[in-house]
Order: sequence, then structure tokens, then C-alpha cells
Amino acid sequence: MADSGTGKSKPRTAIRPLAKWDNEERDDPRHVWWAKFDGRYLVEIVRSAPKSKHGNLRVFDHQDHDRLLLNDRVVIVGDPRYGPDLAELAAWQARVSAFIDGGARNA
Repeated sequence: MADSGTGKSKPRTAIRPLAKWDNEERDDPRHVWWAKFDGRYLVEIVRSAPKSKHGNLRVFDHQDHDRLLLNDRVVIVGDPRYGPDLAELAAWQARVSAFIDGGARNA
């Protein structure tokens, strides 16, 4: 993103998790689901907008100051009022497990 007038790039803001490691409450309407994996990884699904069917699957390394390891676009089937559909939840969990077991530990 260029700064108007100077042509210099503005630094990108780091993506931080909406979920808090030590607090299970969610107060952001974009938050669909979150979990901890292997006592190290914080995983969340965040909607692009509060009622959007699109969002991001994010994996953060909590032991490395919540460094973002994965930020993939996803389609969210479940109704925002009721939470994620069980099939999509299982698919997200499988995707995260494959990512973590396939190399996130070495990232």
C-alpha cells in the first residue's frame, strides 16, 4: 500500500488473534470458532464481516508470541447465530492437524 505523496510503502499491521489464550469468552461478532492445539497453537476462524459467509482460518504459534503461521480463506456454511456446522468444523480441525503435523512445528 503506497503512501500518498511519498510513494513509500506503509508497514503492514501484524495480524493478531481475536481469541485470548487464557480467556474462553468471545466478544467479537466475527469470531466463529477457536481452539488450542498441542498446548502450543491457537487456531481460529474469523469472518470477513459479522454476517459474511467468508472468513479466514488462522493458526498462531503461542510459544512464539502468537506469530501467524497460516491465514487461509474459507467459506463458512454455518449460521452465525448457531455456530459452525459440524461437518465444516471437522474439516477445519483436519486441515489444522495436517498443517501442524506437516511442518508447522518447523516453521
